[in-house]
Order: sequence, then C-alpha cells, then structure tokens
Amino acid sequence: MSKLLDEELKKLDGKITQINENTYVLNANRKALQLNNKYIIKLNDSIFNPNSTLMCNWNKNNYPKSKYLLGIVSQKLGHMFKINAKVFDIETYSIIEEYWEGWLPQEEIEVIERLK
Repeated sequence: MSKLLDEELKKLDGKITQINENTYVLNANRKALQLNNKYIIKLNDSIFNPNSTLMCNWNKNNYPKSKYLLGIVSQKLGHMFKINAKVFDIETYSIIEEYWEGWLPQEEIEVIERLK
C-alpha cells in the first residue's frame, strides 16, 4: 500500500473497519435502517451471548448464522427491526445460502452498505 494511502486511512481511525490486509469497510451510520431496504450488516458480538434476553424472548433462541448478513428490513417495532437475511461472506463479498429471520435491536447493528 502506498505511504500516502496508509496515512489517509490512519486519519479515518474509528470510521473504518479493516477486514484483511487489503480490504477496508467504511463504518456507516447506525441509525440508517429503513423498512423494505436491503443492507449488508455486521452484528455486535453481544447478539451471540447464550444468556441474551433478546434471543430468548424475541427470537426463541434462534441465533443469526453469522456476524455478517445481507437482508431486508421487513418490520419495525420501536428500536427493534425484523430482518429477513442470508449469511454474507464479507471477505469475498458473496452470499451464502443459509437463511435467517429474526429481530435485532438498532444499537447492535452496524450498517456496512445499503443496497438498491
């Protein structure tokens, strides 16, 4: 990587996530979810906590299959969003055919990209 590019990336500390040596993802606004829109999202690690009230009460112990999902927001209830999603491989930027549907709180979702 060029020295200039490396310096510019360092200025964005906290605004980007490094996926691997050559791949960076811009951290988008966490408050950007809208109904009937398609997103690539990253879930916080706390979603996968086995003692999570969210997963027990809202999703009946149905955990997302991956930390990265590509899905559509189908419902909204307060700060909760129902997501219809497939597992997304962030390194290859490809869809894996494992399907998941469930509720997620806005604060546990990081939008990687909004798709058209």
